[in-house]
Amino acid sequence: MKAGFISTTRSGGAVLMLCLLLLIALGLLGLAAASDHLLQTRMTANLDDQGRADQSAASALAWGEAWLFGLAGEDRVSACSTACESDQVIRASGSFGSHLEQQSLDWWRQNAFRSGLDPVTGSVLDGFESGPLGGGYWLIEEIHDLPEAEDGLSPETVYYRVMARGLSQPGGSWAVTESIIARPWGDEAFTQPFPAGPGQAGLCTLLTGLSDCGRRGWRKHH
Repeated sequence: MKAGFISTTRSGGAVLMLCLLLLIALGLLGLAAASDHLLQTRMTANLDDQGRADQSAASALAWGEAWLFGLAGEDRVSACSTACESDQVIRASGSFGSHLEQQSLDWWRQNAFRSGLDPVTGSVLDGFESGPLGGGYWLIEEIHDLPEAEDGLSPETVYYRVMARGLSQPGGSWAVTESIIARPWGDEAFTQPFPAGPGQAGLCTLLTGLSDCGRRGWRKHH
């Protein structure tokens, strides 16, 4: 009887230990699953936040391009290089320095123009409600002038760099995008209504016979 009693006690202790090990293993699996879920949630939130920043930058870029093509086609606007006034939106190449994608938001606020606002007057454009972030910021530099062809078949075409910065939310993700735009001059037909809002049909899709017009390149910096 005594030997049997000791054997039963040892057996019960082994079962208890096994149960404890199983509980510990299940607990670790639960912690790993919860940690993985939290990581996935954070990654999804970060992607959503970056996506909103990308959309804000893309919208700002479209506003800058639309403003450029909204200028009178028969009256080319000269780029400003020194002592620029607030209404001289187009700047000479290199006026803003290099690595604009590394500039702070305060720098963009001081040197660029907010989406949805008239860059000359600062007033809110029709059909656009300026939110606290202003929909992003944009600026334009002239980078190359291609004179009118001697045969008159190709008009004067100027190449511009349009850069834009977008922000998802205060303190959130940000993005900077850049495009190279070819803008024809010399004809009153070379213009489109502004503001018609970003995403409008481009002038170049409405004109025929222009081999170099519109967005010629695009890239994302951040």
